[in-house]
Amino acid sequence: MEVQRHRLQEREAAAKRHLKEWERRLREREVALRRREMLVAGGGSALEVSPGRPRRRSAATPIPGSLPNGGLAPKPIPRIATHVPGLDDALRGGVPQGSVVLISGAPGTMKTSLGLFILATNAISEERRGMYVTFGQRAESVLRQLDGLGLDVAAATPRLDILDMTMLSRTGARGTRDWLKEVRDRVEGVAGDPLELLVIDSLDALEVVARLENRRQQLFRLFEWLRDLNLTSFVISERSDFIVRGTVIEGRNDEDFLADGVIQLRLHPVTDLEIQRRVRIVKMRGTAHDTGYLAVHVSEGKAFEVAPAIGA
Repeated sequence: MEVQRHRLQEREAAAKRHLKEWERRLREREVALRRREMLVAGGGSALEVSPGRPRRRSAATPIPGSLPNGGLAPKPIPRIATHVPGLDDALRGGVPQGSVVLISGAPGTMKTSLGLFILATNAISEERRGMYVTFGQRAESVLRQLDGLGLDVAAATPRLDILDMTMLSRTGARGTRDWLKEVRDRVEGVAGDPLELLVIDSLDALEVVARLENRRQQLFRLFEWLRDLNLTSFVISERSDFIVRGTVIEGRNDEDFLADGVIQLRLHPVTDLEIQRRVRIVKMRGTAHDTGYLAVHVSEGKAFEVAPAIGA
């Protein structure tokens, strides 16, 4: 009993060390992103950063590639387009490449459809290779949903892999295997050309099939792995919200802070009888973006389009 307690304490201490290191790296990343945003917005001259305090460059010292006013010429931020009219405008061109983005919302808000739409349209229009990892429904069901989006499935599937991980819960007994290693090995084994896009559907189903015992620690490992892949990933998460006296009440979870961006989908009651789908960009590191609610319109062919929401 004493040995087990000691091992548990060692694992908890190691998890805390990993979490502190990740938080340190995240702070450094946010500082670098804020500095880049200031440069893009024309926010003053560049700062030369040393391990100590920041030191301003001399205005008389020429900097290769600098602007006439002494600021650095900003490099365009690579973007991954969602190909949803209106949403890319709200994102100033799309999601910053390399981001880990959470797509959250209640059941029926079309989270899975949005993730598939982003993958399929990028496969067709941009020839980007993507993978859809499903923990909640079989691959056949995902293919049927993809077919219902009104896209050219034959053109998308050569660059779109669907990985069925619903059997993960049967591969080993509780506490005796590393679920993340199994997922990583399967993703690397299926992927053909270098992946550029990845969708995880869904975080909640993963918790069930992987039987997560320490949610915070395991989510940290998942998001750290996604960042190490050096691609753009979308993680789907079930999230309900409530309206109290006209105010939307939302919960906060660990994944909100771990993700670089959060795109929230919701079902908004416009009248006693009418419900409207809406989307909001809660956060997106590395870019300016709109923060208000946008109305989601889905045409007969299931093509997405968003526009400013009108009404309550």
